Amino acid sequence: MYKSKEDKISETVLGEAVLLLLEEQTPITVDTLYQRLQAQLLDERYELRRSGIITALWDLHSLTESTLLKQDNSHEMQDIAVDSEVIKH
Repeated sequence: MYKSKEDKISETVLGEAVLLLLEEQTPITVDTLYQRLQAQLLDERYELRRSGIITALWDLHSLTESTLLKQDNSHEMQDIAVDSEVIKH
């Protein structure tokens, strides 16, 4: 699959952020990665890389939102399963 130049740069800056966190011996979490990308955005002078960082931030945000929605749905499914067990007894 062909990726746009912006997607490639986004993946590159995301990888750089992870490497910086590893060098700092900082735990790699969504929050620390998000903070690192925001710091990179403030320091970046090149427009194409800034655009890639913004894309990486949006991707990270979308991934987080998607994960939270799946967790909410799984809790609802567990509640339904518990309710059906109560009904059976």
